[in-house]
Amino acid sequence: MSKQEPVQQPEPVRQIDQLLRSFLQAVDEAEDEALLARIIEHITPTIKKIVSRSRHPDDACQETIRQVLKSLRDFKADPDNKTIHNLPHYVAVVASHVRIISWCKEQWQNLDEIQLSELPPAPGPRQDKEVEGQQLIERYLKRLWKGIEELTWRQRIAYLLNFRVADYGVELFRDYGIATMRQIGALLQLSDEHFARLWPELGEEAICYAERLRSYDEKFALLSKHLPLNDNLIAKMLGTERQNVITHRHNARENLSQNLDPGEKVV
Repeated sequence: MSKQEPVQQPEPVRQIDQLLRSFLQAVDEAEDEALLARIIEHITPTIKKIVSRSRHPDDACQETIRQVLKSLRDFKADPDNKTIHNLPHYVAVVASHVRIISWCKEQWQNLDEIQLSELPPAPGPRQDKEVEGQQLIERYLKRLWKGIEELTWRQRIAYLLNFRVADYGVELFRDYGIATMRQIGALLQLSDEHFARLWPELGEEAICYAERLRSYDEKFALLSKHLPLNDNLIAKMLGTERQNVITHRHNARENLSQNLDPGEKVV
């Protein structure tokens, strides 16, 4: 029986891991700063890609870098309490968090006063300064989801399949623990015919994958990789006109606004 070869990490990840180890072991302040500069050089392209569609991408990139630098310094000062197991993944999560917070600041004008966490939501206890901001977002999304459950079927389709917030799709509900992707798919109640109408519009790769799928959850998981859908695709899936989709979504927003607090906007 041959010995299994170890899984090799991609070169950029290996470079970052080596730089992170070197940074943690460095004892000279000048060396610390030089290594941090090299780490930032490696992770900046990933950050820029994630925040590229933010309203102010340069500001979002700088904010992400600021938070990552602070976390790295905290990690070095107290590695047992601030463990970073996978730096590329951690950077991606922080960048996504900065992006969603940017949207939230547009949603709630007083959000700057709330002191949102510098770290993304994570299991386990959180510091007091994190809680209020996170709870504000969670409460909003819970109210929004409750309203979505009460929409008509066509309104849910038009709203959820086109849902987008700060470049997020419906996974925003998953990431904040409001609904799983399986629950989102179940709420949409798509038929085999709906899926069959969509696959040709999503490209050869989607068609190839779709041929091997049997369960509803598998099909929705494939569809979710292509969300949000534009109105033309939703209309084709429903066998209707684009304007009807727009009207259904407009009506959905009108109904959803009844579940929100005064001053809050339906996304």
